[in-house]
Amino acid sequence: MNRRKFIKNGTIASTGFGLVNVIPAVRLSVNPPSDNINVALIGCRNMGFGILEHHLSNNGINCVALCDVDDNILIEKASDIKMRFNQSP
Repeated sequence: MNRRKFIKNGTIASTGFGLVNVIPAVRLSVNPPSDNINVALIGCRNMGFGILEHHLSNNGINCVALCDVDDNILIEKASDIKMRFNQSP
């Protein structure tokens, strides 16, 4: 085997291995659970809720819990998240 044939075969083999690694990722359009970030919010008014909304506007961020001492605010903010981001904290 000469040098040119070795380089040619090595290039073909590495391209094949690369395609094997890329094709399954392309077929899976859903993020695996390990790529998602789960967040919770304590205190649902003002700045905290604004930051939560900013984070939820990105893909792969899930709101898993809300906590507030005022039940009315808690219900209002939970329904906002359900309507705007289709998530149920």
